[in-house]
Amino acid sequence: MLFRQKLHHSVRVFLKYCGLMFVIILSVRSWGQVRSGELQVDRLSAKNGLSHNSILCIWQDTDGFLWLGTKDGLNKYDGYAFTVYKPDPADPANTLGHNWISGICRDRKGRMWVTTLGGGLHLFDRQTGKTTAYRIDPVRISLRNAMLSIIEDKQGILWIASREGLNRFDPETRKFTLFPSPNQEKPDVYTVQEDRQGRLWVGAGDGLYQLNRQTGAYSRFRLSQNQADTTTGVSLVFPDPSGAVWIGTVSGQFYRLTAAGELQKIYDYQPKGREINRFYPFGALQMDKAGNLWGTLSGLDGLIHVNAATGQLARVLANPTQAGGLSSNTILSLYFDREGILWVGTDNGLDKHVAQPKKFRTFQLVANNTIVRLPENSIRTICQDHSGVIWFSNDLGELYSFHRQTGRYQRYFLEPASSSHVFNDGVTAIYEDRARQLWVSAGLYLHRLDRKTGSFAQYRCQIRVRCIREDATGKLWLAGRGLACFDPKTQQFTYYHHDPKNPNSLGDESLVVALPTRDGTVWAASTRKGLSRLQPSTGQFMHYQPHYQHASGYLTDKDIRSLYEDHRGQLWVGTNQGGLNRYDARTDSFSTFTTNDGLPNNHIVGIVEDKDENLWLSTNQGICRFNPKTKTYRNYDESDGLQANEFFDACATGVNGQLVFGGPNGFNIFDPSKIHDNPLIPPVRITRVQIQNDAEQLPTETLELPYQENDLSFDFVALNFIMPEKNQYAYQLTSVDKGWVYCGNRRFVSYTNLESGEYVFRVKASNNDGVWNEKGTQLRIIIQSPFWQTWWFRGLLLVLISGIIYMGLQYRIRQVKRQESQKTAFNKQLAAMEMQALRAQMNPHFIFNSLNSINRFIMKNESEKASDYLAKFSKLIRLILHHSSMPVVTLESELESLQLYLTLESLRFDDQFTFSIHVGEEVEPAYTELPPMIIQPYVENAIWHGLMHKEGGGRITIDWQVEKGALICTIEDNGIGRKKSAELKSKSATRTKSLGMQITSNRLKLSQLLDGRQPTVHIQDLVDPDGEPAGTSVTVRIPI
Repeated sequence: MLFRQKLHHSVRVFLKYCGLMFVIILSVRSWGQVRSGELQVDRLSAKNGLSHNSILCIWQDTDGFLWLGTKDGLNKYDGYAFTVYKPDPADPANTLGHNWISGICRDRKGRMWVTTLGGGLHLFDRQTGKTTAYRIDPVRISLRNAMLSIIEDKQGILWIASREGLNRFDPETRKFTLFPSPNQEKPDVYTVQEDRQGRLWVGAGDGLYQLNRQTGAYSRFRLSQNQADTTTGVSLVFPDPSGAVWIGTVSGQFYRLTAAGELQKIYDYQPKGREINRFYPFGALQMDKAGNLWGTLSGLDGLIHVNAATGQLARVLANPTQAGGLSSNTILSLYFDREGILWVGTDNGLDKHVAQPKKFRTFQLVANNTIVRLPENSIRTICQDHSGVIWFSNDLGELYSFHRQTGRYQRYFLEPASSSHVFNDGVTAIYEDRARQLWVSAGLYLHRLDRKTGSFAQYRCQIRVRCIREDATGKLWLAGRGLACFDPKTQQFTYYHHDPKNPNSLGDESLVVALPTRDGTVWAASTRKGLSRLQPSTGQFMHYQPHYQHASGYLTDKDIRSLYEDHRGQLWVGTNQGGLNRYDARTDSFSTFTTNDGLPNNHIVGIVEDKDENLWLSTNQGICRFNPKTKTYRNYDESDGLQANEFFDACATGVNGQLVFGGPNGFNIFDPSKIHDNPLIPPVRITRVQIQNDAEQLPTETLELPYQENDLSFDFVALNFIMPEKNQYAYQLTSVDKGWVYCGNRRFVSYTNLESGEYVFRVKASNNDGVWNEKGTQLRIIIQSPFWQTWWFRGLLLVLISGIIYMGLQYRIRQVKRQESQKTAFNKQLAAMEMQALRAQMNPHFIFNSLNSINRFIMKNESEKASDYLAKFSKLIRLILHHSSMPVVTLESELESLQLYLTLESLRFDDQFTFSIHVGEEVEPAYTELPPMIIQPYVENAIWHGLMHKEGGGRITIDWQVEKGALICTIEDNGIGRKKSAELKSKSATRTKSLGMQITSNRLKLSQLLDGRQPTVHIQDLVDPDGEPAGTSVTVRIPI
């Protein structure tokens, strides 16, 4: 399917060119003259930044930039400014070798090649602006380096025409192959081109040739039937898409060689009194999208234009008396860009012709392109009648008609009503009714035109009229200094005035518009008191004014400037400063549309509707096309061709859907269906990056910067050359801008003090008609972190801080340990002293009890018992004194002390109890250590509180065992038990308190501090089978 479409397209193109040539053959002698005013151009020159006004070659790159070769450097144009590249003696290796740029070519790999007239061939880097020169015989000055044009053939080889022959250059090997000139006496080769069949055509100083690539031989192609071909040099060869070749000679002949080989002479121009520039013979030919040819021949003034539809040849000449025409008749280069714009390089600058004319055309009574406004052109009221004639009046009050077909203006005079009446008031309103009667208001008269005689009938009116409208019955409603209704049938007026005493009367006398609507009511608009709505059947008015405290649902302004009823019967109200209001009859309320919604201005002076149900609004900032359904706006201004941005309340609908608007500088007539927007999406490019206010080369992918270079500026451009001043832009720097920043037509932005991190700078733009390139372009930016914010520094810092913390903790731990060690040592020393004090307390306690026993024996005259007791007592004292300075003693020594103590106590109590000490086999008394005298208090307590009050024989058993790393001592008696002992104690009169148990308890607590041991004591009451107390069992567990 795609192949078939391409085939059909090719056939259509071929037939179109065949037809074009057929017409050209029939009209070879038909040479028309085109007025220069019909080719409107915008001029760019050295005043705009061009390096030179002579433009030798023009080319557009894939990015959309326009490149211009001049006689003084290479220029890049972005629609706003020129960037110039010239030879730099200080940097010859990276700059152009000559300032005269003769040709530009892009090869299949996208590389840009530039030829110069003396500096040879250059490979130009568009990104950096640097060049690499390739010269032929760089040792001597060679005319082969004076290159005139360049092309790339189908094999990717570059062919370069020079002043000393033809040069072949292989971009891959970067080597030249030289072909001599066909005629050594005329060595100049002006141009080289390859046609659709692959033939290489060479335009030389003495004629046209074909080159055989394999043999290097030239074959002359004769352009004359005479044997003696006197054809001068061929400076122009242009192969067109049909396969034909167009040929132009230095002497002014213009030929076409068809694809079938037929040579046709199209034109023969003989310059008169004008010397042909043989040093640089210029000539150019281009074809637009419609197939029309545009060109110039060497020595020929102006442009040649060949119409593809008619085959008519025409010349376009510069006209020094008319602005907007060609800058010069000396044309050096031509180029059609991607938008269809024709760029004309002259010796007086660069001319730009937009194929698509401005959307609107301005008509003026007096032609005026200056900034001075003329009252003749200031349109106050306007109307288009059924025949298409435009009727208008101006600031002078004059009445004119304008016939668009002929461009003729005709003035009409309104005669006085009588010889005594001198008419000197201007025209204020014009209107044509459905009966095709033209009505004109001037002064206090309403005039009706008699089209047959051209005279006016007059009707006296009591008010001065500013607006005339017709209702459904054919009556005319007149608004001005009051409201009036005129019946053309009866020729009678009915007047409505403001009555301060009647609230149902007209709201104000100062009216600008009266609008009868399809529901039978009449709306009257005032500049001071809003709207009044008349019910003609009752003669009463309703009033609508703003409510400034509760604005919603009310008019937004009391100053009304326009009224319109659309095809649905919807009423639209234009205000002075409140925007556009829409009246909803169902709710009897208003809704508002302002600049916040998309209007160009809130001053609405005119409202009309087109066939597509769009409303066209005239404002103080141009015209707006508003779609009420989609709520979309399209704004137009003076740059689109409007007479000015300011408009008056002069607008009307015309024939065939045309609309008419008038203002201070003329009027515009247009068909809304023919107002088309530029559909081309503009390429968007970032053109410059400034870092710390210094311009830097644009990177291809990512811009990486050190942390201290964090002040950035960006320049950007939308490459749309159709009214580039209307291009709109938006940008965003991620992580900085929350969303798109719409900046109008501003093309730069700056950011300061950016933090380290990754950013993406994005730009999007629209063309002159608001078509956006949403994809846009972007640049990735990385601002490196300072070393103190890098991961490795933070890691190192973390390690360092961790090390410092660790060392601090270790120091603190050692310090705490040292303090604890000192504290422990102190506590141990203190505990030892306390232990010694306790033992010192315990020793007197035991001695006291023993002395009491000896005293008792003496009192009874039992001297032998007293002596025996005293001997054992002295031995026990010696042991106690020996152990008093020792923290621990062996179990063996402790057993000896217990044996002596129990023996002494048994003697003391007259053998009232017996005792036994049992040591387990696993116990090693000689090697087991324990605090001295730790068991004795429990034994003493068993004797004194358990056995002393027992009737019958008492018994104490002490058992030593080792279990799970602890020495277990069990003291068991068969005394009266703790409960009965407590009862007896409470009844005792002496109530002496034994300190042994308390002292032992304190010693056990201090024992843990001294040696880390934690002894435990468990006391259990024993009972017999009948549940009666049978003694006490104390278990002391001492860790060993």
